[in-house]
Amino acid sequence: MSELIKWEPTTSPEIIEKEAKELAKSINTPEDCEKALALVKALLKHPHFKKDKEAQAALKKAALWLERRAGELLAEAKENKERQSAGGDRKSKYKNDILIPTLSQINIDPIKSSKWQQIASIPQEQFEETISRKPAVAPLLRIAKELKVKSWEHEPAIELGDIRTMEKLPCGSVDIILTEEMLKIIASDKQANRSFLRL
Repeated sequence: MSELIKWEPTTSPEIIEKEAKELAKSINTPEDCEKALALVKALLKHPHFKKDKEAQAALKKAALWLERRAGELLAEAKENKERQSAGGDRKSKYKNDILIPTLSQINIDPIKSSKWQQIASIPQEQFEETISRKPAVAPLLRIAKELKVKSWEHEPAIELGDIRTMEKLPCGSVDIILTEEMLKIIASDKQANRSFLRL
């Protein structure tokens, strides 16, 4: 990985930004993204880059491109069932008779994985615009959260029935299950009703 990152103190911020984007696209595993990230973070501590604000901003953008790429790769692997999500029965986690690895088995921290995938969920144009203003993780995570909340906005569908006699419900199809007694309380209590509608 070190042979791909050859930025020197004399390298211009423009070249760092351009090459960082190309480097991120060329990486095919989240493990290599993390190795590249470690090198970029080491450069951020270099005395020259610590003094040069433009170069430091370019390196921070480079780190964010790598984190985004790692998130893309992790999301793709999960979608293609090439890695396990948290929990579940490991005995059933096979693809073509090969046990699908967990995050710990590929040495990726779950918290980092979640953060990277959130960054990757942001449309590229919005991602680039955000890091051009402020190359930092916090604004990106805030945008990712806002986008996720918007995707949840929908009119609630209410279905009444006895859950004991219902067919098996698809995973993720139910937000909340209320007992008949709880429904009566909500219906009779205006304050509880308002609280419920805000869920």
